Amino acid sequence: MCGALLVVWSLRLSAYLYIRNIPPNVPLKSLAISRTLWSCGASLPVVLLFATVSAPDSILRYEWAAAVLAVVFLVLEHLADAEKWIWHCDNRSNEAVVTSGVWSLSRHANLAGEGLFHVALCVLCIRGA
Repeated sequence: MCGALLVVWSLRLSAYLYIRNIPPNVPLKSLAISRTLWSCGASLPVVLLFATVSAPDSILRYEWAAAVLAVVFLVLEHLADAEKWIWHCDNRSNEAVVTSGVWSLSRHANLAGEGLFHVALCVLCIRGA
């Protein structure tokens, strides 16, 4: 389960970096491609490690809770990135920072979502689930 969540996180981050670094009507940038490949490849050793470890026969309640929280925090990170991208593309009010949506709850909503995702992933992987 840990490996699957890590793959989902890596693919989401790769897609976001690709979209963010290659705006429409702009030629393809080699830097954007290298960042995308880096974010996918950086987690490959961990995914391979999880693939070789046998999972326990049953999943405990706290592991289910950690998995659900990891998904919730991943969605929070995605929403924060999407809101910031929309704000960046349509900033007619010339505000200095995003102040609506999940950004009204935290100054760094995307980083909070990512950090909490990794904490939930660590809790999930304590027993090797």
